Amino acid sequence: MAELDVEKLVQEMGKAALPHLKGGAAKAKEFGRVEAEKMARTAQMLALGVAGGKIDEDEATLILDVQKNASRSVLLTIKGLGIVAVENAVNAAMDVLKKAIKKATGVIL
Repeated sequence: MAELDVEKLVQEMGKAALPHLKGGAAKAKEFGRVEAEKMARTAQMLALGVAGGKIDEDEATLILDVQKNASRSVLLTIKGLGIVAVENAVNAAMDVLKKAIKKATGVIL
């Protein structure tokens, strides 16, 4: 049986997993930035509308609630993207690990 170089294996697993984590983080950052911009624009519209007498307090509350629900949906999507990224990263690392075990033992897991 061949011996496994744990340090080398950890480095290879990290190299396999990291692109998935970085990609997921980049997607999450962009979704978050766009959603924050939408929220800020809604706040601006409400401030101008209320100050100008075009939107009353009840309407402002309703509009803000709609924006909150929309933002919640988008941010939950970010959570889902994170879960997918982590799953892909774990799978990539496990593929490296399985290949190393096969090479060391001849056993396919």
